[in-house]
Amino acid sequence: MPQQPPSDRPRFKWRIPVAIVTMIAVIAAGLFVFLPQAHITVKARTEPLTRDFEIKLDQSAQVASSADLVIPGKIIEREVAGQNKYTATGTKNVGKTASGFVTIYNFSKTTLILKKDTTELTANGRKYYFTQDVGGIRPTARIGQPGEDEIDETSLIPPVPVVGAGPGDEYNLPANARIEIKNEAFGAQPQTLYATVSEGISGGTTKQVKIVTAGDIESGYQALSRELLDRARADLAAANPGAKILDNAVTVQVLDQKADPAAGAEAQQFSVNARVKIKALTYDEDEIREIIFLRIKRLLPPEKILSDDTANFDVKMNAVNLDQGQAALQVHFEGDIVYELDKAGLLEKVRGKSAEEIREIFLSKPEIESLEVQFSPFWVKNAPSLRGKIRIDTAG
Repeated sequence: MPQQPPSDRPRFKWRIPVAIVTMIAVIAAGLFVFLPQAHITVKARTEPLTRDFEIKLDQSAQVASSADLVIPGKIIEREVAGQNKYTATGTKNVGKTASGFVTIYNFSKTTLILKKDTTELTANGRKYYFTQDVGGIRPTARIGQPGEDEIDETSLIPPVPVVGAGPGDEYNLPANARIEIKNEAFGAQPQTLYATVSEGISGGTTKQVKIVTAGDIESGYQALSRELLDRARADLAAANPGAKILDNAVTVQVLDQKADPAAGAEAQQFSVNARVKIKALTYDEDEIREIIFLRIKRLLPPEKILSDDTANFDVKMNAVNLDQGQAALQVHFEGDIVYELDKAGLLEKVRGKSAEEIREIFLSKPEIESLEVQFSPFWVKNAPSLRGKIRIDTAG
């Protein structure tokens, strides 16, 4: 009987487990080598920087120069016209004027003549006037015993008409109210010359209405000029993107203006029309930024960078000469200097290092203020050895 060859089955039975173990080992090795990652976020140290510059603005300059601190200026002229309505602020009493009759008492020794244009009557601080010249005011006589004497009514002239100095119910007076008299020639002698109201001064009424004043119109002219200037500036800015116009680099010439109605008219509102010519010296803000950055960067060492994000400029214009198109710009600059990091050099030093070792390495650098170290997955305790698995970012 022929002999059977030996079977390969036992040997094949071990190949599958070996292959599985090998695969698991390879995967585990791959995970160990390729899965770990390190993320290091660094905040670079900053230094505040302030500088003051005087930059010449000149319309004859062709280009901005950081060496000469000069930027081109541009003269812009424009005529604008417009109108607007404004509220009247004045008031006027258009009520009726009080009137009545007074009796004059003359205790002088002389017959008097009181001209209406040179005589003023007052009561309660308000003025009244005769409606006509009053003559033949003979001395007022008394009758009876001394101490019990009375005025002789027959020595008095008939009551004379008077009117209040203006409309208003405050000019109304009751009968027998005393009125002082002051005359240009006779003067004021209240014990010698005065008057009393005969049957009452009445008819005065108060009615207030709005009127346009000269001050209203002047304020309206000024307000409209500002509005036209703002409109012209907006138009100029739209037509010249980037152009900056400062308040003291603008002149406004009024070519024509009028108001309706005129001052003194009764009205709630009035309108103002004006045509003005605007002349302004402008400049480009970006050119100021450009030459200041160039000027500062030229003096900085390579490891220091001027931050674009924190730069701030305060510009004031002096010595403006619109005819020549020149001015001096006083520029105050504030910003931050940021230290530049040698990321490649730092990456080489942290390969395989623990979080604490990485902190010691980074914080030993004067250009680094703080950092955050993160490893992943959770079991990783040291930075990977592969450069591509380490990421260094800077925080703002």
